Amino acid sequence: MKIHNTFVFIAMLIGASFSHIALAGHGNQQSFIDKYDQDGDARVTEQEFFEARWAQFDRTDEDQNGVVTQTEYVDEYATRLDKKIEKERKAHLKQTKIRFKSLDKSKSDGIEWEEYSASGERSFKRYDTNKDLLIDENDTPPPSRWEKSKKDKKDKKSKDYKKKWTDAEIKEMKKKYARRVIRMPTTHNKGGMLEKYDSNGDGIVEYAEFNEKRRADFDKSDENSDGWLNSDEYINEYMNRLDNVIEKTRKKQLKQAKIRFGVLDDNEDEAMTFEEFQLSGNKRFSRNDTNQDGIVSNEDPAPIRECHKHKSKDGSKKNNSDDKKCKRSDKHEYQKNYSQKKEQKTSLSATTNL
Repeated sequence: MKIHNTFVFIAMLIGASFSHIALAGHGNQQSFIDKYDQDGDARVTEQEFFEARWAQFDRTDEDQNGVVTQTEYVDEYATRLDKKIEKERKAHLKQTKIRFKSLDKSKSDGIEWEEYSASGERSFKRYDTNKDLLIDENDTPPPSRWEKSKKDKKDKKSKDYKKKWTDAEIKEMKKKYARRVIRMPTTHNKGGMLEKYDSNGDGIVEYAEFNEKRRADFDKSDENSDGWLNSDEYINEYMNRLDNVIEKTRKKQLKQAKIRFGVLDDNEDEAMTFEEFQLSGNKRFSRNDTNQDGIVSNEDPAPIRECHKHKSKDGSKKNNSDDKKCKRSDKHEYQKNYSQKKEQKTSLSATTNL
């Protein structure tokens, strides 16, 4: 049981910290290095990057005619995406089995309502910090599980002392999770609790409301209605939800791949050359090579993330890096550029037909 609880705690730690979707190589510098470091020296030279990009382009060019079509580009991405999804799905299945054993406190190979309810009650109490049986804006955020882990490490009397992680270990776990494709909704943060259990959308989760939803989830999972969940019922319910998320995620990712192709195909002839492909690659290399020495490594300072301008309350445009609305979004840039190209192409076509 101690081993099971440790794995569950790791998953909760990581799950509480991230909510976006990303493939390796599209995140921070470490992701860039992990993807393009060919000789394992934790550095990516310009030549090393060029060779890796060429190999990817050549692999994508299925008919070897020197250019990549949208179909070839999307197919190559889909192959990588599906391999990653398959690997992550297996990890989710393994973790679900661990959670089942952790919840089955009575070791009866089944989860009774009392066991299921007790787990939910612990979660509710964590976010109901003012103890008024409501989770709302009046509750101050509890310490993050990362902070708690560090605090417990200093306390040798803590029951969790033997299973503490160093800063480096926590950083590594965060890094691995940040590159995951599949992101299931989580109740390991206040926002997730509100999203799942605030049935009437008033920004408040009442304890009775919470218990009612938990009971409905339990009964739905109890397929044979015998009052407890066996491992198959518990796992099947989770995996069905997981597969629904996978389906939606995959569809969005492939749609985004088509948008990326439209941006990369600079002359819009629906045949991307390596030079066009490398335009974005060179920008990514330069963005990560912040000290401009021709090598991307951990010695490079973190890139400065540019922010999109947005309107303030008085109608003026702002570009404040401290503003919560000020976030770098490649997705939005791709869509914006792609939409502009389509409008230009439509306008040109209309003019030609006059």
